[in-house]
Amino acid sequence: MKGLEFIFLGVGSVLGAFLRYKLTESPLIFNTLPVNVLIVNIVGAFILGVFVVVSQQWHLDSKYSLFAAVGFCGSLTTMSAFALDSSNLLESNQYVSFLVNIFTNVGLSIAALIGGKSLMTSINYQLLKMVYSYQVVKFQTISFVNGVHWSQSVVDKGILYKSLKDPFSKLIVQSLNGSKKLYHIPKDRTVVVNNDTVHFLGEPA
Repeated sequence: MKGLEFIFLGVGSVLGAFLRYKLTESPLIFNTLPVNVLIVNIVGAFILGVFVVVSQQWHLDSKYSLFAAVGFCGSLTTMSAFALDSSNLLESNQYVSFLVNIFTNVGLSIAALIGGKSLMTSINYQLLKMVYSYQVVKFQTISFVNGVHWSQSVVDKGILYKSLKDPFSKLIVQSLNGSKKLYHIPKDRTVVVNNDTVHFLGEPA
């Protein structure tokens, strides 16, 4: 591990541990169920879900994963405290609370992670729409640069091509007046060809 990566990991770990301490320093009990650990696990899972999408869509360097995913979220969330709380409930014969604690921590953490990913995916799509504009072009010819960067399928609206290359694939469109333009289509976005019209989210190169 390089020195800079170690610093990112260390800073993320300290911040995550500090936030967990602040969230758990005053015990919260709902009936017999300890809530503090549940809260930090849900918050940590949600943040991790958000970061996964940000990292994939914006191609972040691995040192940011050390900071956010391994350091911050790893220190914020706690399996050991969750296991201890569950063990204490079991030893005190709180069997219902024991099962509720397990299912809520696991189930709600997974739901929070999925929710974080879904929310960030939606936000990222809106950001892409701000960067890339929606294009509807009447064309004479159309060329998909380097065919391995595209997948093809047939849909009701026409032929659908999906961009497979990071950060974008290239599309050349010759309009009806004979002029040609090169467009960048971001990864995982689609191009729909219907008769002599092409629809896509992209920008001129």
